[in-house]
Amino acid sequence: IAAIIIGALFLYTRKLTNDVLLSHTLISDKVRQLDTLDRALDDEILRSSFLLYHNYDAINGVLNDIYHQLADITGLSALKDCPKTLALLKDYERETTEKEKQIRVFQTVNSPIKNSAMYIPRLELKFREEVKFADDRYLRQLASITSTIFLARNSLDTGFVDEIKKQTELLRSYKFKDKEKQDFNEAFIAHANVFGEFFPAYSESMSNILNS
Repeated sequence: IAAIIIGALFLYTRKLTNDVLLSHTLISDKVRQLDTLDRALDDEILRSSFLLYHNYDAINGVLNDIYHQLADITGLSALKDCPKTLALLKDYERETTEKEKQIRVFQTVNSPIKNSAMYIPRLELKFREEVKFADDRYLRQLASITSTIFLARNSLDTGFVDEIKKQTELLRSYKFKDKEKQDFNEAFIAHANVFGEFFPAYSESMSNILNS
C-alpha cells in the first residue's frame, strides 16, 4: 500500500511539475513575443521620423498587437501563481499607455518637422544653383541655419532652438526687389520657423519614447 501511495504521489508531483514548467514556458514565450513587438514599435517610430512618405499605420498596428499580447498574457490562469510577474506586466502596461501618449504627440509634430528638414537643404542648394546672388553673408546665413537644424534634429537637443530663431530673424532683415528671391527667402523662413514652433515637443516626445 505504501509503495502504491508513494508511486501515486510521485506521478502526481511529476504531473504538477510538468504543468508548472509548461505554464512558465508559455508565459516566457509570450513575454519574448512582447519584447519583439516593443522593439518593432521603436523601429517603426525611428523609420517614420526619417522617411518622408512613411505613414503611421505600422506604428498603430504594432501598438494594437502589443495591447492584444498583453491581454493574452495577463489572461493566463498560470499567472495567479506568479504575482511578481503579473505585477511587472501591469507596470509595463501602464508604461505602454504613457508611451502611447508620447507617440500621439510625436505623430502630431513629426510631419511638419520631417517635411521642413527635407526641404531646407534642398532650398539652399536650389538657391545656390539657380538664383544669381552675390551676397556671401546671406549664403553663409543659409548654410548656418541648415547645419544647425541638421544638428538639432539628429541630437534632439532643444538648445539649438534659440540659435535657429536668432538666425531666422536675421533672414527677415533681408528685403529683395526681385520676387523670386523674396519668395525664396520667405519659404526658407517658413520652414525654419517650423523648428522653432514644433521642435521642443518633437524632441521631448522622441526622447521619452526611446528612453521608455
